[in-house]
Order: sequence, then structure tokens, then C-alpha cells
Amino acid sequence: MESQSFMKTNFTKILNELSYRVSSGIPDLTNEQHLMKLWDILKEHNWNVDARVELLKNLQEKVGKVYIQKGKGPSGVKLQVGPRGGKYYMGNPKTGEPAPQAKVDEPEVSTKQTNTAKAYLSKLDIEIPKDMTDKQIVSATKSEFERRNFLSDTVDLMIEELKQTKTGAGAREMTKEQWGQLKDFAEGNGPKIPQYEVTEQDIDDAIDLIKSSGKKKVMSFLQTKGAADPDSIRKGTEENPGPGWNRDRKMIKSYLACGGLSAVTGKPLSIGTSNVDHRLSLDNGGKDEPENWIWMETEMNMNKSSLTDEQLVERAKKALSATDDEIKKKQMKSFIKNESKKFVTEHYKQLFEIGGNGGITEDDLKAMDVKELKGITYGWNKVYPKTSDSYIQTYKSQVGGSRAGAGGKGGRGVAMSKSELMESIKNQLNKKEKILTSEEIEALNGQLQEGINDIKEKAKK
Repeated sequence: MESQSFMKTNFTKILNELSYRVSSGIPDLTNEQHLMKLWDILKEHNWNVDARVELLKNLQEKVGKVYIQKGKGPSGVKLQVGPRGGKYYMGNPKTGEPAPQAKVDEPEVSTKQTNTAKAYLSKLDIEIPKDMTDKQIVSATKSEFERRNFLSDTVDLMIEELKQTKTGAGAREMTKEQWGQLKDFAEGNGPKIPQYEVTEQDIDDAIDLIKSSGKKKVMSFLQTKGAADPDSIRKGTEENPGPGWNRDRKMIKSYLACGGLSAVTGKPLSIGTSNVDHRLSLDNGGKDEPENWIWMETEMNMNKSSLTDEQLVERAKKALSATDDEIKKKQMKSFIKNESKKFVTEHYKQLFEIGGNGGITEDDLKAMDVKELKGITYGWNKVYPKTSDSYIQTYKSQVGGSRAGAGGKGGRGVAMSKSELMESIKNQLNKKEKILTSEEIEALNGQLQEGINDIKEKAKK
């Protein structure tokens, strides 16, 4: 579907503006940095995110490789002339062949450019080696400037939204268009996502930008991204590191490497709109490490789950064949389930905010099913989150499995049984106030009755 921005934009003006912003004066649409400048220009022209993504995707898929050439082009092809005299075209429209790669002579640098570059590097406390030429200094400054701009833009995108925008029973709901995208991805026809080289310095600088943003808990959110079980996020200490040591740094590296783009749709993602997926699921032998991480929309990740590509294609086909009536019924069911969970969570949250265990007894817990027990954990964990020692675990570490170590421990977390979940709840609630058994309640009632009887006898005298 063609965006309104496409129809209203003067593309000659866009290309001319791009020519002004690149050092050679000739836009090179195979150059990632030039594409980033094009992205900024489109944003200044009030293109929305979807329209910008659509254009760049079309350039990749329909135009193919785009080369720049100075001088004469193929017969019958008129070259565009940029503001600095550079001539360019986007391949031969008659044959579909791209233009040959141009060799653009690097212009000489002026004294003003050199001095400006030195001042920029000095401001950043970057020492300039004595044997560097003026041209090398200017080139190094340009690279550093572009690196910092990339980090700033990507970190801004990352922290734009921090909380998950889709939660509850309807969080996994997707449109047919999304199912089509997920099917394409599983079949190996997803978007081509750039992979940038990310250094330790890049990660350090990104962390500095995150800290200076004033947004809290960003590093904590990153630490828990894609976690298969509670143990996988345990940091430990530098002297005694846990399985989750430096997980937050690894997440930043993974995010920067893909430029914050979804592996399924190619669209920009924030922490709140995405999750980290294990390309090869842990259940199928994949590892919980950066080489196996990809970023995608939360609902995409939830529906992909631990399915193989073949299983995911079949699920997508089934979703794509659903009728409108079937989709509406499913959405209504999810809505009711979501609203019910909200009500139960809020009920127990208010009960536990007082500070005790809500007057819950052991008999109460025994009479509940797993769904009702989980209702207690939802409300309790709203008051006592993961960072608290009072958090109620609902999963246990699996013995064996894809992530198990040599001793057979450390596998992916699995849901607790009813008896295990009840024990987990009791352990935490007892920390605030003892959960009474039926025998203890009966004994207390007996003591209370004895006290009342004593008072009555004294009153008679």
C-alpha cells in the first residue's frame, strides 16, 4: 500500500538535500551511513516511521543494488546532477542492470576542516597520533561523528518505550498481515537486516547515553530480556559471576548490531514493543547467547514460541485461513480472559498492600486450582516484584534440557505443579505473616472461646 508521504514528496528535492549532506556530494544508496542520512531527511519531511521503513525496504527489494556513477550513463538514461556537481542514477531501467561502482576521488581537505576536526576530537578527549595526515584526521573525525550519531539515534529508539505495550491474554493477538510476515520470516524470506560491528567502546558509550537519559531501570529491563528462567538473569559478582553476568551488555551489543530493527518486519523497535527471541529455540538445542538472539515484536515472539520453522509456517497458514467470525470470537475470548486476570490481580494486590498475607489459610490454598493459585501470585508479585526477595516463583529450573551444564542442571525453566506452586506461595506469604492450618485455627478459636467464658464467669460474680 502506497503511503501518502510517497505521493506528496518531491523526490528530486530529497535527493538534492541528501547530496548536500554527504561529503562527496553524490548519494550512494549502498552506503549505510548515506541511508541513515536519508532516514533523517525523510523524518524532517514528516514521513512517519512505517513510510520510511517501506521506502528503504522497497529500495532493497525492488531496486536491488544501487550504484553511483560519474560521467556518462547507459544510452538513453539521463543522469541526475547534484548540487555539488555529482551525477548519479539508480541503474538502467531498461535492462535492470545496476551502474558500475564509481570511483570517487577524495577531495582535498582545507585548513578550516582540519582545525574543526581537531577541535571536535579534542573536546572528546581523543588523542590525535602525531603521524596522522590532515586527510586522515578529517576522515577519523567524520567516522567518530557518524558513530556517535548512530549510537545516539539507536539508544533513543531503544528507550523510547520501556514498558511492554501489549500485556495480558490479548498480547499475542496478531493481524493477518503480521501472520504473513511471520510466515515469510520462517520460510527464509524475511527482511534483510544490517549487522553492524559493535565494539566494547560502543557498548560503554551506549550505557553512558542510557544513564544520561534520566530513564530508570533500563539496564534492569535489558538484563531480563529473553530470559528463559530466573537463574539465567542472575548476575552474581565479578569475583563470582552468575549465569547472567554481563547479560545487559550483551543485550545492548545485540540491539546495536541490528540497529534496533525487527528480524520479522524490519521495523524499528523499542524495549517496550519488542522481545529477544532465540532463533533456534532452547527446546530445540539453541543456546541463550547473543549469536542466537534476534529482536522482534513481542506478539511475534510469543506466537513463535519454541516452534521450529516448519511448525511456525503451519501455524501461520492456519491463522491466515481463519474467517473473520473466528477471529472475532477469539478476540472476545482473549478480552474476557484479560479483564478477568486484571480484576483478580487488582483484588489480591490491594489485599497484600496492607502488609500481611491477606488472611489466606492453608485450607484456602488447598481448595484452589492452579488458575486460582496463579491469581494470588499475580497480585503478590505486583507488590513484590522480581527484584524483591519476596517474589513468588512460578517456574523451576529443569534438570537436563538444552541449557543444562555438565552436571545436568540449568535447563530451561518449566512451570511448577500445583503442589510446588502452593509451596512456593506459602514460603513467601509466611515471611509476612504465618499461614494458619485448620488445626491452628481450631486451637485459636478454642483459646478465644475459653477467654470469653472466663469473662462471662467473672461478670456473674
